[in-house]
Amino acid sequence: QHADDIRRALETDWQPQELTFAPELERKMRWVVLSQDTFLRALYSIADDAWGEQALSDGWTYHDVAAHLSSNEVRLQTRLRSALGEAAAEELAAVNNIEAWNEKTVNERRGRSVRELADEFQAGRFGTMQVLSRFTGETLGAAVRLANATVPASEFVKGLSRHTSIHAGQLVSGSRARRVA
Repeated sequence: QHADDIRRALETDWQPQELTFAPELERKMRWVVLSQDTFLRALYSIADDAWGEQALSDGWTYHDVAAHLSSNEVRLQTRLRSALGEAAAEELAAVNNIEAWNEKTVNERRGRSVRELADEFQAGRFGTMQVLSRFTGETLGAAVRLANATVPASEFVKGLSRHTSIHAGQLVSGSRARRVA
């Protein structure tokens, strides 16, 4: 992980962008960042020989779980933008067709390396943070449109952290540390 972080830093021409969040959202942002860090630690801990092994009862491998999380930030951004009135109906229909979206995005990432998945996730999470920085105290009550329901944006933020953390936890059994024990 550290080697990838160093290579990524050396390869990137980047200027920090300070993001600010509505006070009502600030406390929840700690969980967003913590879930990101938890996923990245779990991702980099997966044993090389575990990637193709089944991780979930539905047949997903450890790589599939990682690919799902790496691609999921686009879905989160689209849903959050729906609360801001910025998401097109076609975009929402695509991301809210959960089974088709998951199958498509996971299949597109087959064969990608750990670093590629980590890079995509981090870039996507930064994009999610940029969308979150546009919310105000008033718009945090606006409805995020899911497949069969709506939820206030403030509650959706809690759910996105939880989703990331749950999947990060599913990667732990494939870690190198568990293989040695």
